[in-house]
Amino acid sequence: MIQTIKRYLETGESIAKENLKFATKELAQQIDICMSSSTRKIHRIWHEKDQILAHLEASKNNILTAEMVLFKTKEIDNSIQINECKIIKQNVPTMLVGKHTMFDGRSNLDQVANTEMNQKQVLKFLEEVWINGNMDLLETYFDKSQLIQHNPQVADDTVGLYAFLKHLEKQDVTLKYNKVIEKFAIKDFVCTYSEGLLGNEEYLFADLFRLEKNKIVEHWDVIQKK
Repeated sequence: MIQTIKRYLETGESIAKENLKFATKELAQQIDICMSSSTRKIHRIWHEKDQILAHLEASKNNILTAEMVLFKTKEIDNSIQINECKIIKQNVPTMLVGKHTMFDGRSNLDQVANTEMNQKQVLKFLEEVWINGNMDLLETYFDKSQLIQHNPQVADDTVGLYAFLKHLEKQDVTLKYNKVIEKFAIKDFVCTYSEGLLGNEEYLFADLFRLEKNKIVEHWDVIQKK
């Protein structure tokens, strides 16, 4: 299953269509439009139960974008049917604050990690800190304030996160999550899709976390105006 989806994401062509179905024509058209970039590279792709998550970069007309794609699938008569798809895209910023890109970092799974425990921890983190605004609890989710940060506008560790939030505050820009609308978890990686506000505008946020010993150690994200 995952190889068929991978070929489709990488090419945007119909070579996999004979084994790939869509729940509706509208869904097929929506995905085809989103897959129209000229070149694509998958950095992470995982399959867990009825979900497939892909973290990739795409390029079209010399514009580089980061994408987080989540499929809900079902196997029917030796074919894969895509029932739902959530795609969040963001142009990659040219000015970097941190030392990491939106794509590098760990991609291999820790096979002994507890998927359920990690998902529960991330959802609790989002609920307490980003939805309810209890910033005094932020440090409790990290080990000695350490964090590998792949948001190019935020430096590493919680000090980088605090500096970014302070910058937004000086610009009178609000960053707030309202609710988590979708989640995916496999071993030490957890991805969430959320709705929220950036400034006075509604945004979609895709956050990918890696955890070790119940602490968040690495973070990637993609945001898009709703």
